[in-house]
Amino acid sequence: MSIFYRGLRGRLSSPFWQKTPYLLRGNYFPWTPCSKKLIQAFFFFIVPTLVYSQSTIPYKLRDIGVTEKLGTVVSLNYQFKDPVLDKIVSLDHFFREGKPVLLSFVYYSCPMLCNFITTGLVETLNQVSESTLDEITIVSISINPKDTAQQAIAFQDRYRSQLKERHPDWTFLLDHNNNIKRLAESVGFHYRLDKSGEYSHSAMLLFLSPSGTVSRYLYGINYSPLDFKLSVIESKNDTHVSTVERVLLFCYNYDPQSRKYSIYALRLMRLGGGVTIIGILFMIWKLNKKKKVVKKEEN
Repeated sequence: MSIFYRGLRGRLSSPFWQKTPYLLRGNYFPWTPCSKKLIQAFFFFIVPTLVYSQSTIPYKLRDIGVTEKLGTVVSLNYQFKDPVLDKIVSLDHFFREGKPVLLSFVYYSCPMLCNFITTGLVETLNQVSESTLDEITIVSISINPKDTAQQAIAFQDRYRSQLKERHPDWTFLLDHNNNIKRLAESVGFHYRLDKSGEYSHSAMLLFLSPSGTVSRYLYGINYSPLDFKLSVIESKNDTHVSTVERVLLFCYNYDPQSRKYSIYALRLMRLGGGVTIIGILFMIWKLNKKKKVVKKEEN
């Protein structure tokens, strides 16, 4: 890189640099020592930095991430192993009650990230209402086919013990016949086994509607109770959505850049305007009614 800098510095200092096109001199370009230094700085620091940053993506992060597939209908025929019941169950089993399903892709021998994801989920479950928990089924599935039933049960017991008087419908599953890879790819969750024997993957929760349609992704290791509740409401796919929940969905909109729900100002203003108009009409009706009563008493 130093050779590149010396070569470029030499070119900028050469007579060739002074013989620039007319558009870069005179009235068209205020050619001063300061402007020359700025251009030199641009070539010396900014351009090499941009080139270098594009070519140095860490190996562990290549082909890792999430490709959102909102609206995709997931096959419910994938089968997994329930370590507690010691039997094979299909994904369809968790949709039979007609509730949304939250999928968490982790692995039970994970040394770090999966524990953060599950801890964040537990903290959120401890903050949302019991009614919200009653409306969703939670399924954690290991992405590591080498995880054992003992590891799965230990993982389950560790995090269930952290729930404070909460009893969510939460199942921990193991892979079966590499179905986890197929399921993960179908919803855009990309992960890879690295040279250390650990899995590189993103921190994400996936919400599916009662019909198995991808409805929302929540990212990170901390999930606000409001984001969680709105994701559950949105995933219900208009089935058994109360009036209050419809108002919440009307006022809040999912922001893909911040990856959180935020108040939709335009909708909120419309709602406020509508309430104001209704209030004014009600007052006018009240006043007219009062005037009629007064007239009747006078007559």
